[in-house]
Amino acid sequence: MGIPKLDLGMRNNGYFSVKHYGSMTHRWKSITTFKYNSKEKDWFLHKESVGNYEDKEDLDKILWKIKTVKDFGKIRFKEYR
Repeated sequence: MGIPKLDLGMRNNGYFSVKHYGSMTHRWKSITTFKYNSKEKDWFLHKESVGNYEDKEDLDKILWKIKTVKDFGKIRFKEYR
């Protein structure tokens, strides 16, 4: 399975993402994005994306499974598991 890697990304527009990546010959990528709600003064889950691909495949050909608030509802950062 290889050693999973972790990356955090913060954008100036009120979003931040947690990115996981793991590999051997079969690779996977997971990106979880949170959005700040200024009215509620808290962070909420915005989007979850998971992609799988083989070692030699072009990264542009990753088939992503994407879930949004419409799929999982309103989840505060502190409640996310």
